[in-house]
Amino acid sequence: DVKVPVLYVGAGGGVGRYGEYSTRLLGSTDVTHLIVRSRPEGERALDFGHADLFLARDARVRVWQPILQWMRAH
Repeated sequence: DVKVPVLYVGAGGGVGRYGEYSTRLLGSTDVTHLIVRSRPEGERALDFGHADLFLARDARVRVWQPILQWMRAH
């Protein structure tokens, strides 16, 4: 029943890509995924974590700026 635009934001060292599945269960045709990562999948435990989405020094540029751009475009 969800048909509004959706932006999924995930941390590469957290749930990351695993949460993308839930967006396929929605009725929206406008779904964007933003997975913030710094390392390859094999180094997931050392990668950008869920708290880094708020606390990392570069969160403003890597997380919040893309969110703002997405919101302005929608």
